[in-house]
Amino acid sequence: MDSTEADYERWQATPPPELFGDPMWRLPAYRLSRFLASIVPSDADRIRERMRSTYLSDQLQRAVDSIGINIAEGYGRLHGRERARFFEFALGSAREAREWYVRAERFLESGQAIGRARLLTRIVKILTVAVPQERAGSSERRIRRALSWRKTHGQDDDTS
Repeated sequence: MDSTEADYERWQATPPPELFGDPMWRLPAYRLSRFLASIVPSDADRIRERMRSTYLSDQLQRAVDSIGINIAEGYGRLHGRERARFFEFALGSAREAREWYVRAERFLESGQAIGRARLLTRIVKILTVAVPQERAGSSERRIRRALSWRKTHGQDDDTS
């Protein structure tokens, strides 16, 4: 039996120090992508070793790495349509990575590929909901409300 989900739960309990205080850490899809990015190198090594080829392992690693990179870039966008576009890239990479893990199943330990694929499915579900919400402007409204609240409560950055 694979322990991927349990490993993830332990891993996410302590944010990486470079993200201390960054609200992006609250995004479950981002946390899942960072965890997968931390374990994909050893999976890729095992696949390369057993397959005696780099094609599948390189594709898997690129797809997994692309998920978090695109979520991070999208999170930095203030406009919903732009954010949605990067989240769509991440969604495509999550689906691609899941497919690569399924194809690599015979080269990994029993249950590992399915465990990783389950985490990728969680990312897919999250982003499938997030993309239309971002296109509809949910983050833009949230940002405007936060800025308005700060101004009405005397916490405007320009006054400090």
